[in-house]
Amino acid sequence: MQVTAELRYRSDNGVITSALRALAGHADSRHCACVENEPTGPLRRVIVVAQSFDLPTGGTLYLTAIEEWADRVVCHVAERLPEFLPPGPPQSARHAWLIADDVGTIYSPVSGGSSGSQSHRQGTYIFGKPIPPQAKRLRVLGPGMTEEQAMMVDLD
Repeated sequence: MQVTAELRYRSDNGVITSALRALAGHADSRHCACVENEPTGPLRRVIVVAQSFDLPTGGTLYLTAIEEWADRVVCHVAERLPEFLPPGPPQSARHAWLIADDVGTIYSPVSGGSSGSQSHRQGTYIFGKPIPPQAKRLRVLGPGMTEEQAMMVDLD
């Protein structure tokens, strides 16, 4: 299931509406950062994705949320790692998250990283292009996934 939380941004006073506070799990606006003065432009919306993919190695990839900014896309991900890696060569030579959309835009990763333990990791990855207005769907590939296994994220 995919849930989209639309954020209404008011630049007149920097207020983030209750939709963001609810998404962040805070009823009090003191716990939410104001995005008015971000150098990258306004935050357009946050898409709660909540999709997962079971890897052949026994782990699971999770795409938790996507932030759409005026000039970039930010993906929040997690990974449950297998207890033991299978013997033999690695299943995939690709170790990065990749994004493309249905109008042909390929989003280039510009920064990001993850941290965690031997059993679980969480990460944030930044892609250096805005989503064009005509795009209706993103294709997201995590490490170890093939093109046929892409997670599809509707933008409508």
